[in-house]
Amino acid sequence: MIPQPYPFTFDILPCFTFLSNQKTLYLLIIVKIVKLIKNKKYKVYKMHLKEKVKRLKKKQAEEIEITLSLTFLQEEKVLYDKGNRKS
Repeated sequence: MIPQPYPFTFDILPCFTFLSNQKTLYLLIIVKIVKLIKNKKYKVYKMHLKEKVKRLKKKQAEEIEITLSLTFLQEEKVLYDKGNRKS
């Protein structure tokens, strides 16, 4: 059994295990990142993500890491803008 250091471990692992060669991976991870930003757990998540990415092929790992970083920045800005907009 995989240890569960964070409550979302099992939500993330299946994405990498079963979808590492499919574009669907990005969509599932993006949804998770949005939820984690709201819970302010991104730093913990990123650390766990890097551990998992190392197991993929080098080219794949780089693509996934870059995609997730860009997605995180975009989503963070959207959430930030919504929270700080004057009505």
